[in-house]
Amino acid sequence: MVYGPRRRHGRIAHDIAPAGAAAASGVGVIPTALFAGYRIARRGARASVLAGEIGSVRLVRPLELPRAWCQPVAAHPELSHLPPLPEFLPHTGTKRSERAGDPINLIFIGTAAALDSAFLRAGWTPPARASLRALAHATADMVTGHRAVRAPISTQYFEGRPYDLAYELAGPTLKRRHHVRIWLLDSAAALWVGAADEDVGLEVKPLHGHATHRIDPNIDRERDLIVAELEATGCADLMEWTTLPGAQPESRNASGQRIETDGCTAIVMLKRCPAARGR
Repeated sequence: MVYGPRRRHGRIAHDIAPAGAAAASGVGVIPTALFAGYRIARRGARASVLAGEIGSVRLVRPLELPRAWCQPVAAHPELSHLPPLPEFLPHTGTKRSERAGDPINLIFIGTAAALDSAFLRAGWTPPARASLRALAHATADMVTGHRAVRAPISTQYFEGRPYDLAYELAGPTLKRRHHVRIWLLDSAAALWVGAADEDVGLEVKPLHGHATHRIDPNIDRERDLIVAELEATGCADLMEWTTLPGAQPESRNASGQRIETDGCTAIVMLKRCPAARGR
């Protein structure tokens, strides 16, 4: 069934059981079957969404397409409108090194306001800026085992700059949380790059006086989670998967923790968020 903003463009009637319905209602079987047959055979206007309209499609049964019909979005630039990507290092770094960080596994196309709307609608929140008060609250949450909302995250750098935006989704305790750091790549094309991973524990090194979160080595799960959640909000669409030049399937982050990935980066197009229900 295809709907547009003004009228319904297509309709298919199906799954009618005339005999059972007739028996239950006491209506003659033959007239009901004839009527139901007409309903099954009848078709409305050809299903279509007119040019310039925003439509929606609701599938009433699984849709199976031959593999030969499926083509990558990149083969149809008129559909994707993807801007060319400038060259850049496909990973973050620290203030001292450009090669000791997390891989870039997300690319966003859109404004900062669109990014903010999409993540907030998905339930993610910006982390608190690092301060004595924020660190004290985070420490108390860690000791008591409470859920830490908007806990600070460590600063990573991309092309010598700290992150421009960041979002996190708190887990049951401070030890577990989802988070992503985002940097503006090209303001003219509204391109952003992001590095996402999931915290799954704490790593303490007493001899070095250092403590940090331990991440899930498979960062692809965090990338896929973010893509799925943003798409579910209706505020974003996955446009393409790409492998950035220099992407490594195995590496280590600034803490020396192992990272495994398929090397793919998701390109996500942000769009105007639909109005929230009840508004």
